[in-house]
Amino acid sequence: MIRTFLCVLLLVGGGAASAADLLDVYRLARSSDPTYSAARGAWAAAQERIPQARAGLLPLASVSASAQYNDRTIVFRDDTVQRSKGTFGSTGLSLSVSQPLYRKQNGIVYDQALTQVEQADAQLALSAQDLILRSAQSYFDILLAYDNVALAQAQKTAIGQQLEQAKRNFDVGTATITDTHEAQARYDLTGAQEIAARNDLELRRRALEQLIGRSTPPVAPLGPRFTMQPPEPAAMDPWVSLARRSNLQVRVAQSASTFAAQEIDRNRAAHRPTVDAFVTLSNSGAGAGTAGGIGNDTRSSVVGVQLAMPIYQGGLVNSRVREAIANQSRAGDDLEAARRNAEFNARQAFLGITSGIAQVRALEAALVSTNSQLESTRVGQEVGVRTQVDVLNAQQLLYSAQRDLAQSRYTYVLSLLRLEAAIGELTEEDLVPINAWLDSTRSAEDGPPMPASAPPDDAAPVKAAPGQPPQRTSKPAASAPEGGADVIRTVQDWARAWAANDVTAYLSHYAPDFEPPRAMSRSAWEAERRSRIQKPRAIEVEIDAPTVRLEGADRAQVAFRQRYRSGTLDLVTDKTLVMVRRGERWLVQQEKVTSESPQAVNR
Repeated sequence: MIRTFLCVLLLVGGGAASAADLLDVYRLARSSDPTYSAARGAWAAAQERIPQARAGLLPLASVSASAQYNDRTIVFRDDTVQRSKGTFGSTGLSLSVSQPLYRKQNGIVYDQALTQVEQADAQLALSAQDLILRSAQSYFDILLAYDNVALAQAQKTAIGQQLEQAKRNFDVGTATITDTHEAQARYDLTGAQEIAARNDLELRRRALEQLIGRSTPPVAPLGPRFTMQPPEPAAMDPWVSLARRSNLQVRVAQSASTFAAQEIDRNRAAHRPTVDAFVTLSNSGAGAGTAGGIGNDTRSSVVGVQLAMPIYQGGLVNSRVREAIANQSRAGDDLEAARRNAEFNARQAFLGITSGIAQVRALEAALVSTNSQLESTRVGQEVGVRTQVDVLNAQQLLYSAQRDLAQSRYTYVLSLLRLEAAIGELTEEDLVPINAWLDSTRSAEDGPPMPASAPPDDAAPVKAAPGQPPQRTSKPAASAPEGGADVIRTVQDWARAWAANDVTAYLSHYAPDFEPPRAMSRSAWEAERRSRIQKPRAIEVEIDAPTVRLEGADRAQVAFRQRYRSGTLDLVTDKTLVMVRRGERWLVQQEKVTSESPQAVNR
């Protein structure tokens, strides 16, 4: 919230000291994007399916009351032809309560509601993933557009110098008019490319404005901390297998297939009898209004069980069953298509990372070579063994290599996010290490990003037991008041369970009244954590200098710096756990990230 507020000030004031980073852009998009807001509305609406379905299993009570005025005339058909006329009032009050005892369809409808809510959870998570990808895509599209403009300007300036030199050489008779025409043609072509690059930049800025709902702020470019490493594990098959099981589109399709199977059972249940218990209490009264009649009051109580057995409905039930079977077949095909698509996306993202690393390395080497080639060609021109055209061609190769290198870096970053999305685990946390690669002290308008260099990694892992992933040691507490040692031990046990991929032990450290982040339900949060911790990769968790503050005998806060490593993620975060005592155990009631700018680097 604070970062979003600061970013809003940046947009309004226009004079902020630092550029907006990827997290700023994503948080603005999360609060402004109408597509994501619509998804949240659909999710909130889907939550009401459960109470609606539960109503079919609960008692139904109704009260009816009536009061009426009667004016009655009666003619007796006998020899005397007598006529009787009277007026009287009548009242009635009735209470009816019914309780379904056996309604097969209602039970299936409740199961379908649970399936629909599960599907809505997956759809909302899918929309959140899509928002992250769209935010990152828009962000790096702008960075690439800025790079293209800067490179086009630099190329135009360099060719302009060559053009001036060609004109001077022609004037003094040391060059032909062909050299001047060649340089002029390259200069004009580069000018057209610059115009196209500026137009593309403007379109990219407008696309981001559409996403965040306000003017595009200056954005931070990649800085010198940008590094690359292959995914862990480095084999493709575990990622593909995980994507086939955990991809969010697969989960949505799986829920749709489950719902379709339940729909078959629901329609077949229309052949089943229904049994309801009912109670009716009534109280009525009427005044005297007939010849010789007198007023009366009537009270009645009825308790019973009602059985209804459908026999024939014109073939409606059988037709609906056949329709449901056809829909289930279609849902099964959609599920298989979703699984294949998830496999393809995982393979594509994995190859995007591995080949992206090789491509960046090759382009970095090509950049050095083309720069050397340009310098050699210029020297050759001065001594007469190279022509003006050779110099222009060398310049073109240099700027093409610079443009391709920038694009390959952004493609690598986006492939990291797409791989997480393919296995259904892309969250805001995955933006933190990428955000740390950005240099918020600079703006992309200043020019291409600085050369990348790998930061040191001096944290040494502890040798793990056979079959267990490497773990990090927990450094001693900076402050542990009397009674706080148990809290620290609990936090260390929590970190060890996390690092050991022991989901059951990890989740057991959370209190029943734990407050999940982002207003998630407890079940959705546990499912997300279970999926992330059970990834086919090693996890390393280091707890650095925990500090305990006791708040009575049954409540404490412990603050520490956490270092987490998993696959492509290497993250340092300041965190606070609110702990509560439940019997003999300390449990986590709240988990808060307290650092506004957490550090994150890649090994």
